[in-house]
Amino acid sequence: MMIKTTGTVLISVLGSLSALANNLPTKPDTQVEVIEVTTSKPLTLLREQYEAATFAVFDTFNTLVGDSDLHYVCEKKKRPNSRLTYTVCQNAFEIRIRNTLFKQKMVSNRSNSFMERASLAQASAEMGTAEIGELEKLKATLVYELAQKNSVFKEALVNLNAAKRKYEEAHVATYGELSSFTSENEPSEK
Repeated sequence: MMIKTTGTVLISVLGSLSALANNLPTKPDTQVEVIEVTTSKPLTLLREQYEAATFAVFDTFNTLVGDSDLHYVCEKKKRPNSRLTYTVCQNAFEIRIRNTLFKQKMVSNRSNSFMERASLAQASAEMGTAEIGELEKLKATLVYELAQKNSVFKEALVNLNAAKRKYEEAHVATYGELSSFTSENEPSEK
């Protein structure tokens, strides 16, 4: 018995709604308020697009270059005493050279305490060598040649530059003089 009552109520409600819809005026209301909404992409979205374009350039470069020592190596790291992670990308040759220097200094200074050896090894590894400078020049030349010859790599670089420009312009628009990109976008005053 209860089912029939619910069905009857539902039909009567639908009937009254359709009758109400039929009674609506057909001519447009002249007192309609127009609300215009302007939006912009959030700064975090633009930063994520810039980071994605950067990783796309790295991936394209790694795909096109056969020498694994020249590849970009990206790894996630965790901030000390935090759950937050960040991504660090380095040259594979730089990682290899710094690790080699660190190990050499750790082994060569056996007379000192462990902490002194670790400190010396870390300092030596951070300084690097002339080999890192030479390999960075070689890599810069290789990037330039790839940009000239390979359309896929050139497109990835163009997308990276466009994403970087959009992010920096939005950052300046959001933070004004406090933006870290203000001095780069405005001509210097003399």
